Amino acid sequence: MKIPDKKAEQILKQFQKFAKSVDWRKTSAHQIYLIKKEDAVGKPIKLVGYIHTISDPKPIETNGKRSTFVELSIRDRSNNQIVVIPVYDESLRERLKDSFNHHIHCTFHGTVLSIITKEASGYLFYLHNYIVEVTPEDLIEVQYDLKTNRADIFLKEIATQQDKFSYFKNKLVDGLKIKGLDKAKELSHSIDFMIYQAFSSGMYNNNSMKLHSLIIGPPAVGKKLLTLSAKVLNPVSEEIGVVDSKITMAGLIGNASLGKNNIWKSNPGYFTMASEGVLCIQDFHEVKKNRKEIFGALSKLMEDGEVIDSSSARTTFIANTSILLDMNRKSQVYKGEGSTESADINIPINILSRFDFIIDIPQDKQRQLVVAQDIFTKTEDLVDDWKREVKHFVAYIRTYFKKIKFSEEVEVHLKKKLRQIESQVRTIPEIENDFQDFYTRLAVSAQKYVKAVASINLRTHARISDVDEAFRFIQTKVDFL
Repeated sequence: MKIPDKKAEQILKQFQKFAKSVDWRKTSAHQIYLIKKEDAVGKPIKLVGYIHTISDPKPIETNGKRSTFVELSIRDRSNNQIVVIPVYDESLRERLKDSFNHHIHCTFHGTVLSIITKEASGYLFYLHNYIVEVTPEDLIEVQYDLKTNRADIFLKEIATQQDKFSYFKNKLVDGLKIKGLDKAKELSHSIDFMIYQAFSSGMYNNNSMKLHSLIIGPPAVGKKLLTLSAKVLNPVSEEIGVVDSKITMAGLIGNASLGKNNIWKSNPGYFTMASEGVLCIQDFHEVKKNRKEIFGALSKLMEDGEVIDSSSARTTFIANTSILLDMNRKSQVYKGEGSTESADINIPINILSRFDFIIDIPQDKQRQLVVAQDIFTKTEDLVDDWKREVKHFVAYIRTYFKKIKFSEEVEVHLKKKLRQIESQVRTIPEIENDFQDFYTRLAVSAQKYVKAVASINLRTHARISDVDEAFRFIQTKVDFL
C-alpha cells in the first residue's frame, strides 16, 4: 500500500516487522481520542469499538497491477472515530464486512500513523488484525502495567475477601449510601440479583447466559437504586426511559444505511450498544406504541443474545445484553385501569416467563417514609474511586472466570430442585398450554444463576450450594407468577 507521507510509511514498515510478536492480551485498550497524538505513533494500540462506516470494494492500479481495497472507520463507545488506512487483504475485508453487518463490538489491533500532506493532515489507524471478542477488562479500558502482573494483584486483593458476594453488596450499600434495607427486604433482595446479573455472561448451548429482571412497583420504593447499582457493576451500561422518546424499534435495534459514494454507515441501537453489559429501561408502563414488536425483540434477545432488524433484509445483530426493566402497575398510575392482574401488568406470559427475576415491590407508606429518610444517593458520577474499584473487580472476574463446568453431582441436584418446583409451576393457569417451554426456560435460568454464583466466587466448577443459591431467586419469580 502507498502511504502519502514518507515518514509515516517508514514507521509503518517498522511496525509491521514486530506486530506479529506483540502480546495483544497484555496491551491496554484506549479511547480513540487519546491515541491521536505523536506519543502513540508506531506503538502497539488496541481499540474496542465497532465498524462505523465501510465502503463497497474499490479497484486501484499501482505500477500496472490492479488490486481491491475497502475504506472504513472505527468508532468507540465514547463516539470518538478514526479513519482506517485502506484494507487490501481479501480475507480481512470479508470479515470486516460481516462484523459491520452484525454490529459486532470488536477488539482492533494496530497502530497510529500521523499523516501530513499538502492537502490535509491527521491521524489514521493501521489495522493489523482484529477479533470479534471483547473482554470486560478491555471494555472498561484497564491499563496494564507490564512491570507487574495485574492479574495476580487483583486476584490476591479479591481473594482476601472471605465472602465475595458480601464484599460487592457492602460496597454498593456504603458507596451509594443506602440505608434502611432491613425495612425493605424486596429492595435488598433485588440488589442481590443485580450483583449476580453483573456476573452473567457468554453463551451456552446457543442460549444467552445473561440474566434479565423485571422490577414492578410504585414510585419511591427504590427502583432507581437498582439502576444505579447495575451501572456501577457492569462494564457497559445504557439507560433509557420513555420520556426520552427512545423506545422505538430503530432506537432499540439500530440499522445500517447507504450514504454517499457507496459508503455504508452503522447505526447501532441500545440493545447492541449495551452488549456484554446491561440496558436499563425505566417506566416501561408508559410505552404505548409498538409493544408487540418490542416484546418480539426482547424475546429474541433474552433467549438468543441477538436481535433482528426487519427493515434491512432481516439482518441479525449481536446483543448479548442483560435487560433491567422497571415499571409501575397500571392501577398505580391510572385510575380505573388494570382491573385484572394480567391487565395491570400488561406483559404477555410468554415474555414474563423469559425474565429470570421478577419482583413486585409493594407500596408501604410507613416503610417508604423510613426508607426515604435513610436512603441517599450522592451522585451518579461513575468516576468515584470505589466505583472504579468495583467495576475493575467485576471485569477481572468475568474475564478470567467465565467458563463454568457442571459436575454430574451438581447436574443431578439441579434436576432435583427443578422437580421440586415443578408442582408449583403446574398450578400457574397462564402456562398450562405452554408448560414444557416454560420449564425449559426455568432450567436455562437456573444454569445462568449457577454460573454467575460460581464466577463471583472465583471458581470454574459449580457446586451444589450454587444451585441452592440460584433457586432463592427462581422461587421469587415463581411466587410472582
